[in-house]
Amino acid sequence: MSDSFRIANGKDPHVIVTPAERLEPMKNFLLSEKEFKPNTKNILMSETPPNIRRANKMEAIKELEGEINDFVSYFEQHPGSTTTNPFFGELNFEEWVQLLHKHAVHHLKQFNS
Repeated sequence: MSDSFRIANGKDPHVIVTPAERLEPMKNFLLSEKEFKPNTKNILMSETPPNIRRANKMEAIKELEGEINDFVSYFEQHPGSTTTNPFFGELNFEEWVQLLHKHAVHHLKQFNS
């Protein structure tokens, strides 16, 4: 989740990988109440999980809290701006909130939370 917030807050810029003709349907999905399908693949991620960056859960939570704060701060300091999501294109604050919520729900369901 920290990685997703780093993309949203502009620290980890990405280029759009979705073909231009698919961006509108992708954004329509994003703005809908539809959920990600189980086992949705992220083509930018390896099949092998990345190395663990934090020694424990509390450190990982602290990292996530920092990225969330930086996300909010970025858009407070740059009202009306967008940052690039590789799959959904240019997103403003509200669109990112929708996507990040949808993403979090997807992972919580994976873990039956």
